[in-house]
Amino acid sequence: MNRPCRDIRERIIDHMLGVLSAEQAQDVQSHLDACQSCRQYVQALTGQGDALAALGRKVQADMNIRRDKAIEAFRRATPAGPRVLPFVSRFVRTVAAAVLVLGVGILIGRLTSRGVVDVEQLSAALQSSIRHSVLAEMDDRLESALAGSEERVAAALVEQVREDLHLFATDLVSGTETLVDQRFAEIVQLIEAARQTDRRQVARALEQVRTQTGMGFLRLAALTEEAPPRHNQ
Repeated sequence: MNRPCRDIRERIIDHMLGVLSAEQAQDVQSHLDACQSCRQYVQALTGQGDALAALGRKVQADMNIRRDKAIEAFRRATPAGPRVLPFVSRFVRTVAAAVLVLGVGILIGRLTSRGVVDVEQLSAALQSSIRHSVLAEMDDRLESALAGSEERVAAALVEQVREDLHLFATDLVSGTETLVDQRFAEIVQLIEAARQTDRRQVARALEQVRTQTGMGFLRLAALTEEAPPRHNQ
């Protein structure tokens, strides 16, 4: 097999899946039109794909039976214990279905693979897939539970906010009344202090006027006594 055919065959799968660009797909199709060996390779891939699809449909047809058998075997092997949450059984069904699907995939891979199967890699892939399926199921259950209790949570939040606003309004009114009373008392004290200050200032002014008036009278009396009497000629 020459190099152009090797390069094209590496892209034939992508071409059949429709993931190549228009230019790349045109190059592959042009080569297939001119190369009979590559066309036979495509026909072989198509036949193998049809066989795998038929096997998948056959497996899917009795998947429920296989799943129920796996669950029953799991229950028989597991000792009796306390009752768990209702949706745990659905987790078990999901895990069993994932195990069966991956088991069928492993079987198909062994039948179609040319090399030795890496058991550790398959085990890691199996654990990762089961964990992903269980976590996805748990997320769906949590979302459903949250959606079901959304109205109750919203009502509780509204009631809590209403109570908080009522307490805030009560505290605000009470605090405002106290503050007004304090300000009013301060104003009364300022007015009274101003009155006392005005009274003292008026008293000092009157005292100063009285003192100055008395001194004026004394000077006038002194001047009167010092003046000589006038005689009529």
